[in-house]
Amino acid sequence: MAARNTPLTCSGHTRPVVHLAFSPMQESDGTYLLVSSCKDGNPMLRDWRGDWVGTFVGHKGAVWQTKLSADSARALSGSADFTAKLWDTYTGQALLSLPHEHIVRTVALGPGGTHGMTGGQEKKVRLWDLRGEKPEPSFLKAPGLATAHEGTVKSVIWGSEHMGVSAGDDAVVRWWDLRTLASPVHLKLPEAPTSMELSIPTQTLTITHGKTVSFVPLSGPESGPSHQVTLAHAPSSASLHPVFGDRFVAGSVGDPWVRVYGLEAGEEREVYKGHHGPVHCVEYSPDGEMYATGSEDGGNDPALADDTRQVVRPLAGDDERGELVTQLIPEEEIRCNLYLSMHPHQVLLSLLAALTLVAAAPTQAVLGLGDIERATPATVQTSNATLNTEREETNIRVLTFNCWGLRFVSQQRLARITAIADRILNASPAYDVVALQELWLKSDHALIAEAVASVLPYSTVFYSGAFGSGLSLFSRYPIEQAQMHPFALAGDPIDVLGGDWFVGKGVAAATLSHPVLGHIELLTSHMFARGGETGTVLQQAHRLIGAWEYAQLIRRAAELGRYVIVAGDFNAVDGSAPLEFIRAHAKVQDAWWATHNLSSPAVPIVFPIPKDGAATSALAAIHEHGVTADSPLNSWSAGKPLDAVARRHLGKRLDYVLYRGPDARAQYELVAGDAKVVMTERMPDLGVSLSDHFGVEVVLEIAPAGVSTQNEPEESNAIDVDSTEVLPPLPIPPPVARTRALILHDTLHVLHAAIPASYAASTAYLTTGIACAFSLVALAVAAGAAGWGPHAKQYRRRVERSTSPVRAERKRPRAYTTPAHSQPPTPTPSSEAQLSLSSSARVSSPPPPALRLPFLAAKSRPIQAPWWIGIVLVLVGALLAAAGTTLLYAGVLFGRWERNAIWDVIDQMERLSSRGGIGQ
Repeated sequence: MAARNTPLTCSGHTRPVVHLAFSPMQESDGTYLLVSSCKDGNPMLRDWRGDWVGTFVGHKGAVWQTKLSADSARALSGSADFTAKLWDTYTGQALLSLPHEHIVRTVALGPGGTHGMTGGQEKKVRLWDLRGEKPEPSFLKAPGLATAHEGTVKSVIWGSEHMGVSAGDDAVVRWWDLRTLASPVHLKLPEAPTSMELSIPTQTLTITHGKTVSFVPLSGPESGPSHQVTLAHAPSSASLHPVFGDRFVAGSVGDPWVRVYGLEAGEEREVYKGHHGPVHCVEYSPDGEMYATGSEDGGNDPALADDTRQVVRPLAGDDERGELVTQLIPEEEIRCNLYLSMHPHQVLLSLLAALTLVAAAPTQAVLGLGDIERATPATVQTSNATLNTEREETNIRVLTFNCWGLRFVSQQRLARITAIADRILNASPAYDVVALQELWLKSDHALIAEAVASVLPYSTVFYSGAFGSGLSLFSRYPIEQAQMHPFALAGDPIDVLGGDWFVGKGVAAATLSHPVLGHIELLTSHMFARGGETGTVLQQAHRLIGAWEYAQLIRRAAELGRYVIVAGDFNAVDGSAPLEFIRAHAKVQDAWWATHNLSSPAVPIVFPIPKDGAATSALAAIHEHGVTADSPLNSWSAGKPLDAVARRHLGKRLDYVLYRGPDARAQYELVAGDAKVVMTERMPDLGVSLSDHFGVEVVLEIAPAGVSTQNEPEESNAIDVDSTEVLPPLPIPPPVARTRALILHDTLHVLHAAIPASYAASTAYLTTGIACAFSLVALAVAAGAAGWGPHAKQYRRRVERSTSPVRAERKRPRAYTTPAHSQPPTPTPSSEAQLSLSSSARVSSPPPPALRLPFLAAKSRPIQAPWWIGIVLVLVGALLAAAGTTLLYAGVLFGRWERNAIWDVIDQMERLSSRGGIGQ
C-alpha cells in the first residue's frame, strides 16, 4: 500500500461540493485547471496546485456540474436556477445564459468550445450552438420517446466531434449521433447510475450504479466488452486512472473514506481518510499524479468560527488572499482534497527525470501519451446489458404521501386513489416502505394494498376515533406488530369543523423485520393542525403535547435497539415549535436537511420571481426547498385562500422523513442518500393533481456505523442549523442555533401559559352552555304558546270545543232539551228569562282574549300555524340542545381533562429539565 500523504485542503465553498472536473493537460506548459461545482451556487476555478484562481458569480441556485473546454478558455455550468451559463475563464464574465424549464443537472462542452450539451430534470438533452448571442437548442429524442430519457438526465459527455453520451435515472445510457440527433445504441443498467465520467486517454466511460462500477468503451458497448467491479460500498463517483488504466478511485456517501481499487480484481489498494463527511465526487488529474475529491464535511476546525465569510487560504506560499462574502454554514467547512496517487519518492524521481532526461524505470512516473498501454482485463464479467440484477439490501427507499381521501369532501377521490396506487406500483426503483395519510376509507386502503401487493406484500391500516385514523403503512419487509397511539389532546369539542378531536389523531407504529438491520420501527402520523404557528396558546399547547408523545415513542423504540424511520404529515413548517421539539428530543435527522443542506427555518426562504411569472420559482420551491403543500402548481391549491407563509414561500413544507439509529452501539447506521418531492404531476385524463399535497421520497443508505457525519450534534447541545441560500441583495441575518435547553424552556413556557387559558376557556364554555339551556327553555315556552309543543293537539281540541255552536248545544243540560218531534212547552216569564240568559252565556259569549293569537285561523276552521314554523322551531331547538350539551361538556369535563394532560406533560418535562434537558 502506498505511503499515506496529507491531503491539501482547498477551502472556500460553503455548501457540499457535488462535482469536480479537470481540464485536459495544456500542451503549452503541461498544466491544467480544476473547476469545482457546489450547492452554494459559485463554481470555483483552481490551478494544478490547488490554488484559487477565481469564482464564477452569477447563478442564483445550486450548481450541479461545471465542465471546462479543451483549451480551458471556456467553462459551462448547470444550475438549479433553471439556467446553464457559459463563462470566460480569463475574465470570469458570463458570456451566455441558456434558459431551461427545470433544474440543469449536467453539462458538456464540445472539443472546440463552440457547442454544448445540457440535461437535467426535464428528461431532455439539449444541443446548443454557443457562437450566437441568443442560441436556440436542438433536442435529442430517444426512439419512441418525446424526450431523451424517461428519468432525470444525470450525466452528459461529449465523446468525440459528432458523438455524445447521456445517462439518466431510467437506468439507460444512450450514445447519440449529434449530426442526426438520433440514438443508435443504448445500454440498459440494472440500477440508475449515480455518476458517469470519461477517461480521455483510455477512451473509457466509468459508470457507477448500485454497488457496481462499470467500465464501457467510449465508442459503445458493441465495440468491446464491458467490465464491471462490485464493491463493498455503494460508490457515489469513480474515476479511472488516465495513465496506468489498471486502477480507479471511488468515493461513497455511505462513509467519508476514499479508496483506490484494482481494476482487474477489484481489490482495495489504498484508503484515505481525510474527509469527515459523505464523498460526492472524485476525479483523477489528467496526468494521473493526483486526484480530487469533493465532500460535505461538518468539521470542528476552530478557524471556521466566523459565520459570515471565509478566507480562501493559498496552498503554495501565494501571498494573495481571496475572500468569499457568501454566507457560511456555522461550524461547517466543505473541502476539496487533492491526493497524490504515488509515493513521495516517485514524485521526486518524476521531476528529476523531466529535468535531466534520466528515466526512472521503477517508478513509471514519466510516460508519453503514445507510450500508454491500455489495460485489457483478463476476465470479462459482463457485456452489454447483461449486468447483475440481484437486489441487495444497501438502502431503504421511503415514500410518504397525504392522499386527501375524505369521503364526500375530497373531489375525484376514487380516481385519485387508483392513480396513487398505480404510481406506487410502477415506481422505479421500487419503494421499500410507504406511509400514507388521510386514507380514511377501508375500501381505499384495500384497493391500494391489492394493487401493490406484488412489490409491497405487507400492509396494515390503523383504526382510531369515530372515523378511523386515516393512516396506512405498506412494507416490503414483514410487519411483526403494529399499534396506534392516539394523542391525549388534539383539539377541543367546540372545534367541530376541525374534526381533529373526534377522528382520533395519533401516531401509528409498526415493527418491521429487516434482513440486515434487524428491527425497524416505522412511525407515521397526520398531526394536529389547527392554529398553525399563529394559533391560540391552547392550540399551541395541543400541538406541543402531540410532539412530546411522538418524540417519546421514537425514543422508546431506539431504547429497544431498533432503527427508527418517521414519515408523515407533521402539519408544521420548518422552524415550528412542534417540529423543532421532535428533532431535539428524539435526536432524529431530517432527510431533506441532510441531503439538501437547507437553511434554518428561522431564516425566511426567498425565491427569485422571474419576469415571466412565478411558475419557475414555484418549481424551485418544490425541488430545492421541499414544498409539499399549498403550492401554486397544485391544482387543488389554485384559487384557494392561502396564509401569509404559503404566499411568501410559494407553499409550505409539511411532509417529512426523519430517521435515527438505536441507542445501543450498532453495526450499521442509516444515512440519507437522496430526498426529493414526488407525485407532483397531474392526472392527464382529469387535469388535477393526485392530492392537495405532494409526496416525499427518501433513500436511506445502510452504512457501517461510525463513518457518517449525519448524526447527533456534538456535546454543545446545538441543533443542526444551516444557513439559507439568500440571493443578493436581500440581506437576511444568519440563524441562531437553538439549544435543547432553550427549546425545553420555550415549550414549558407555552404549556404553563395554557393552564390559565384553559380555565378561561372552560368558564366561557360553561357560561355559553348555560345560556343555550335557558334559550332552549324559552324556545319551548314560545313553541307551546304558538301551538307547537307536545300538547299542541290537545290545545287545539280544547279551543275548538269552546268555540263550536254544535258542541255548545250538546253541552246544554238535559232539562232544557226536547225531542225533535214535540213542541216545546210554553215557559213562564221567569223561566224564559232564565233560559235566555243561560243560552247567551254558553253560546253567544266570545272566547277569552288569551286565545286570540294573531296567526290562528278563524273560528270556523281548525287552528293551524304555517308548516315551516314547526321545522324552524325543531331545528333551532336541536341546535341549541347540541350546542348547549357540547359547551357544558367542554366547560366541565373536557376542561379538567385538558388541564390534567397539560400538567402531566409539564411534570415530565420538568423532571427531564432537572436532569439536564431534553434529549439527554
